[in-house]
Parts: sequence; structure tokens; C-alpha cells
Amino acid sequence: MEIFSPNHNCDTMRMSGTDLAYIGDVIFELYARSRYVWPPKRTSELQTTVVECVRGTYDVGKPV
Repeated sequence: MEIFSPNHNCDTMRMSGTDLAYIGDVIFELYARSRYVWPPKRTSELQTTVVECVRGTYDVGKPV
């Protein structure tokens, strides 16, 4: 369970903007995956839907 504990050696005030953007992308992708997992879909369909949503070129007005 250690992997789920925060790294106490990490100084978030010294993280680069790229590091923070990467973490933000991960959180957004987790949100998207949790949103689209219901109703149940095939894994490949779920993957395609989530990738379309989290891509930088996603059209917000497009129904998913």
C-alpha cells in the first residue's frame, strides 16, 4: 500500500510546469474514464471514447 501514500521527499513548490501539467492530465483522464465506464462498454470502445475526449483537439460540442 506504500504506492498509494504521498512521497514525503517531493517538494511540490519545486515541480516544473510540465510536471504539474502531466499530473493534471492524469487526473482528467481518470475523471473521463470514470464518467464513460457506465453503461458498460467493450474495453476497446471505452478506450476510443476516452482518448477522443482527453485529446487536445476534442470538440466540446461533439456528443460522445
